Amino acid sequence: MVKVVCLLAALLALFLVVLADPEEYDTEHTWVAGFLSLPFPKNAVLGGVSTLGYYVYVGRVKYEGVFPVQVIAETGEITWSNGTYAYVGTKNYELLVTSSNSSFEWITSHDGKYERGLVAVGTSISDERVFVCRAITSLGQLPGTLILSLKVCRVSGSTVKYDKYEVLVAR
Repeated sequence: MVKVVCLLAALLALFLVVLADPEEYDTEHTWVAGFLSLPFPKNAVLGGVSTLGYYVYVGRVKYEGVFPVQVIAETGEITWSNGTYAYVGTKNYELLVTSSNSSFEWITSHDGKYERGLVAVGTSISDERVFVCRAITSLGQLPGTLILSLKVCRVSGSTVKYDKYEVLVAR
């Protein structure tokens, strides 16, 4: 009887831990697995261009929240930052792709303004929606992270916080 009670308590604790983790992926748009050994999708959403001449695509990764990543198809390299932790490498990620019933465009925005159709990658660890933005940096025009309450676009690889930027919207 004691073993059954202990097992039930352990299962309950595990269930509560899962529920306490607020970060989750957004499922409104189509995301596909990305990795250097996988074929790069032709319908990946373009996020910008680096000063090295690479096209940079929109991706996402989950690490203490869900955050946008910059993906370079030729190298399989991703770059992202959640404000505390930054990463450059080739870990698994997901790519945003267009489908027969979706299209995307970049529109000018500023100061955390909510735009109709904003593309979310998921939620932060504090359960705020995380959106895709982009700004012109010294490394190129690159996608970054927009959390509306912070009112700035943060682009990995840059320490500047951009209050004027573009946001990705679905049409």
